[in-house]
Amino acid sequence: MRFIKPAAVTLATVVLCACNLKVVNSGGGSVASESGTIDCGSACTVSHNSTTAVTEVLTATPDTANGYRFERWTGPCLEADLTQPTCSVSISAYSGNKTVQALFSKSAGYEVGSFHAEYFNKGISVTSAEVASPAIHYIYSDFHGIRSEDFSAVWTGTLEVFDDSKDIDLNFDVSWSDVALTIDGLSVATWSNDSRTIRHTFAKGLHDIRIEYSNNWHTTGFNVSFSDNAEYSASQLAQLIGIGFPNDVNVVYLGGYESGNLHNDVTVSLAGVTGRVFLFLATFRAVNWIIENPDNVEIVGIGYNSSQPESSMVVAEGVKTYEITNLPYSYNSVSNANQVVAGIVGRSPNQSFATYTLHSIALGAISN
Repeated sequence: MRFIKPAAVTLATVVLCACNLKVVNSGGGSVASESGTIDCGSACTVSHNSTTAVTEVLTATPDTANGYRFERWTGPCLEADLTQPTCSVSISAYSGNKTVQALFSKSAGYEVGSFHAEYFNKGISVTSAEVASPAIHYIYSDFHGIRSEDFSAVWTGTLEVFDDSKDIDLNFDVSWSDVALTIDGLSVATWSNDSRTIRHTFAKGLHDIRIEYSNNWHTTGFNVSFSDNAEYSASQLAQLIGIGFPNDVNVVYLGGYESGNLHNDVTVSLAGVTGRVFLFLATFRAVNWIIENPDNVEIVGIGYNSSQPESSMVVAEGVKTYEITNLPYSYNSVSNANQVVAGIVGRSPNQSFATYTLHSIALGAISN
């Protein structure tokens, strides 16, 4: 995953049903199939009437001439790594409806590429992978049989700055562990057992990032994000968007303690949602939110917060996002969170949902 300003992401939507495969691209790149039956930038439809399953291998190609880059897929790709530009989907006359999305990002002055992760058990390398970001979450020995207290990892990647120079926050959500940050071969910081944000000035050009992590606890939890966005208090946001907030917008609050997924991602699907939506998302630990919007529902805005630094967001181009410093998280009672939301938009949420561990959330049948 590349960490970019959330307003700079566009979507290409591929809709698969029992007979047809439809590709819809809202901008930022194109999607084509290996079979040659799909090759379109705006929209196209291909029939699949065979009772025998056909695997369509889709490739997302960003519009690099206009500054777009491929971000990731969402949906039922057969591949494990959805940050690669290829997505294989099995479809037949009886397979049922399927939807995948190709997300493209447009640079907001800098870009963080994917990372190479090397995982260790008591200092001995066990496995490696290309991952979207430096992140890990599991309990006991649920990851390759490595006991959490014996787990360590090294992530290496790059960050490229397109401006003359840029101040970027590197946000570390850390529990009981040792962490070291190296930029361009120089040690920037080493520390233990606490979360922190490190602001670093990057000159124009490509920079090497190395992050070392050694866990000291029976559960493993670690997340790194990159940001340069503004922050708002609830009262500041109320002044900005609350006056005259539209009555026809569905307001939704989603709260939790942490992600339950290996890389701290949480997918929020708006499939089947009708009407306009404003989302409030809050957690204790940092999570990597992925907003899946195959029906192009109008998202008026997203307010988000995490008690630990700092959640990231992948969402469609043009959607306004606001980091709210005092938006409370909840995993049981939502009364306090509902009061804060009401103070911002003038009314309580149409829907509130909270649970301790977040995996993926389908908003489904939200309506006025």
